[in-house]
Parts: sequence; C-alpha cells; structure tokens
Amino acid sequence: MVWRKQKAEETAILETVRATFPAFFPDVDFTSGSSETPDFIGKDKSDRVVGLELTRWLNLNQTASAVKRERIRLAMLKAINCPFHSHPENISSAVIFPRWDIELENRHIQCFSDEFHALVDLISGKWDVLRSSHWRPLLPNQRFDYEVYLSDCKQYAVLARCVSSIWFREPDKKNYPSISDSWVSVIPDGGFYQTESSIQALRSVMEKKFIHYHEDIAQAALTAKNLRELYLLVYTDPDHFLSNTSYQTPDQMMKSPIEGLADATRKATENLGILPKTFDRVFLFYSAWGASWLAEIWPSSRVIPAGY
Repeated sequence: MVWRKQKAEETAILETVRATFPAFFPDVDFTSGSSETPDFIGKDKSDRVVGLELTRWLNLNQTASAVKRERIRLAMLKAINCPFHSHPENISSAVIFPRWDIELENRHIQCFSDEFHALVDLISGKWDVLRSSHWRPLLPNQRFDYEVYLSDCKQYAVLARCVSSIWFREPDKKNYPSISDSWVSVIPDGGFYQTESSIQALRSVMEKKFIHYHEDIAQAALTAKNLRELYLLVYTDPDHFLSNTSYQTPDQMMKSPIEGLADATRKATENLGILPKTFDRVFLFYSAWGASWLAEIWPSSRVIPAGY
C-alpha cells in the first residue's frame, strides 16, 4: 500500500514536470518501472534505455514534529469550540502556548473545554483588578495584556497538563470584534532558524541515492535492464516541504519564493563528485508557494525554462 501511494505521487510529479517544463527530456517516453529500481524507464531518440529515479527533498524528522504540532493545534481549537461560547467581555484575544510533548486525549476533550472557558471567565471577571495591579501604572488608553501560567493554576488539571501558558489581550474599545470572530489561537511555528538544516536535508537525500545505486544489488538491476544512463529528480512536496526549515534567508523570502535556490543547490551538491558516479545527471523540481522551478543541478548547473 505504501509503495503504491509513493508510486502514484511520483507519477503525478513526473506528469507535472513534463507538462510544465516540456524541455525536460522531450524525446523520452518514461514508463513506470516494474520494480523499485529505478522508478521510471524510457528510451531516448538514440534508442538507448535510460532510467529516472525520484526522491523527495524532505527532512522527515522536522515533518513529523510539524505534523504533530499542527494536530495538537487543531485538537485544542476544536475542543474549545469558540462559536458556541460567548465572547468574554474584557478579552479580545487569547493565544495558547501548548506543551508540545503532550497531546490532548479524546477522553479529556470536554474537560479541557470546560476548564479553558472557566479560566477565561475568571480572568475576564477580574480584569480591572489585574490591570490596576500592573507593575507600571497604565494610562486609560493603554492596552493591557496578561499571561496566565498554568503551572500556577492547579485547579485546572487537564488544561495545566496540556498548556504551558495563555496570553490574554484587552479589547480595543473602538474596534470590538464581533462574537462570531475567532478570538482564540494556538501559537504558530516560528522563530529563528538556520538555512543549513534544509540544505543538509537536500544533500542527504541525494547522497543516500548515490550510495544506494552503487550497491551490488542495485547495480545488477540496472545492468539487467541494460540502462545506459541514470538520472535523479529531486522534488519538493508542498504539503510537507513547507513544514521544514526554509533554505531561504528572511531577505531572500521577501524577494521571491525561489530566490536563493541556485546557491542552496550549489552547496548541497558540492560533495557529490567524490561519491561513486551512479547518476549521470541530477535535477531539482521545486514547487511551493505557487512557484515552480526546474534545474539541472549536477554535474552542470542550468535552469530549465517553463512552457514551450
């Protein structure tokens, strides 16, 4: 089942590449391989048999963590169910900071919801006292924020188990949100990161394929198919790739979704030349944030234009 799902994904990727970038081996009619070595086989205009292997640019450890965090966010927001509860009078928004190592269990959903709204009512009810107790006197027009640390609220056992703190914000009296607006959120991923993490992930998936196809079993399979050349296509899966650390610096992100790709691929491929030469050419298909980019990245470097 897993192999079939992966094969379907790879077939869809190849079809997208061929449709978007018709200059990608226009004279080769690739068909799905009968085994996993390689993924696709075709013949070029000289009637030579060539192979195409696909692999994803993905840091699986990061992806698993990101998927878990998103699952925790959705579970908490679903449990809280804001549309069916009155908007607190003195609170405009609340941001939840979960304990990411603990997931909300189904048997605790109702209790989690009850404790959250009980805490909200408590904080909203004594908002004026909390505001007047601020360490620095506030002017009437200054907005007041208040963070509750659940470690100090042992009476909310389930909430304290799953949540580290909740940040409450005072409403802007001039622009009070409607009751239908979503006023609760769970802190998103963010913060500082190193682009090298993503570049290392790209380097690793390519080197893994180079080493795999140098092994005796893979070499025997290629020989049996009479392959004359073997190509590697690395691709991004938008549904999972965006959960990984970006290869871009913040400045590059502001310019273009593909800004810096050439530099990233150059760094990722700089050591491929010292590995056994199992692939003749390596390509990268990048598809994320509505942008598509295809290039040969090893041994030469050239961008393949889209369209005819």
